[in-house]
Amino acid sequence: MSSRPCPLCRRQNRRCNGDCVFGEYFIKRSSDFENAYQIFGLNNMLKIMSAAEPHQREAAANSILDEGKIMRINPSSGCLGHELNIRAQELSYLRVQEVLNQVLEFCTQHLSLVNPNQQVDKTSSPKKDSSS
Repeated sequence: MSSRPCPLCRRQNRRCNGDCVFGEYFIKRSSDFENAYQIFGLNNMLKIMSAAEPHQREAAANSILDEGKIMRINPSSGCLGHELNIRAQELSYLRVQEVLNQVLEFCTQHLSLVNPNQQVDKTSSPKKDSSS
């Protein structure tokens, strides 16, 4: 391991000497670790990591770090608020897409009325007329 202690050992005022069980999961995301530490506390983080099976520890650490980061951004509603915001954005984008599809359909119909002999390809972008 590096000469610099992992965030977990640093918070416990210990030397990180290679036998650190959980340090490998936190060393690359020390700023996220600080957020999680302030939200959950060291003892709770250690309990969660200790309860996880060895093959689940990376997922547990990522969950702790991600939840701490989100709680720092949105402390009042946390992960649920973050998910609700993402869903609201998705609905908004779907509505915009629906409106754009309606505009496209209107333009296609209008073009077929104005120039009935021309076929409209909805998949390609309009080509500029070189004769103008």
